Amino acid sequence: MNEEEKEFWEKLKRWHLDDVDICIGNNANYAASKMMLTLIDILGAFHGGMIRYKSKYYVLPGGKRKQKSKTIKIEGKNYEQTTNKEQFLSFLKNYIHEFYEIKVKHGSKEKRAAEILYDHFRCGLVHEGHSKLGTGLARINNAEPIINKDGLLVLNILALRDLVRRATFKFEKDLNKEKMLKRWRERYNFLTKEFRF
Repeated sequence: MNEEEKEFWEKLKRWHLDDVDICIGNNANYAASKMMLTLIDILGAFHGGMIRYKSKYYVLPGGKRKQKSKTIKIEGKNYEQTTNKEQFLSFLKNYIHEFYEIKVKHGSKEKRAAEILYDHFRCGLVHEGHSKLGTGLARINNAEPIINKDGLLVLNILALRDLVRRATFKFEKDLNKEKMLKRWRERYNFLTKEFRF
């Protein structure tokens, strides 16, 4: 990374991680949760090198959680179409595998914890102002990120904080790899360009 990129990354990282700690220290559980889930969103976009073009999201080939799809040329580069959810789940799979490996019962179905984290917590908190029906937030002193408490799925924000912090620094370490830095730069350039597509 050049100096400008390093400064951007340090600010982004510190703004989120420091503010999460401040929120948790002041019992602002909702704000801390929303900020952590937003950070996973942000890191997922950097992990894939996500850009937006004509109201759709794209990543560099191979930057998705699922198998490769049809490519499209944008400004002379190949991209694959993606979604925010795909990038969020891709980041979880690579950096917070605990959510990917755990299956939890929600209603009559058993689902991957990663899907519930996105659909019920991330989308609920970000778009609806609360976690979705059948879910809740709590500060629990154990390492389990999602707990089924009498049919209610509870997101343990203390465990989530530890997992998000670990994932952020692991991702940062991976930026030493040329392929990951290329994806990171693709997102960085998209965000900092004067003219976007």
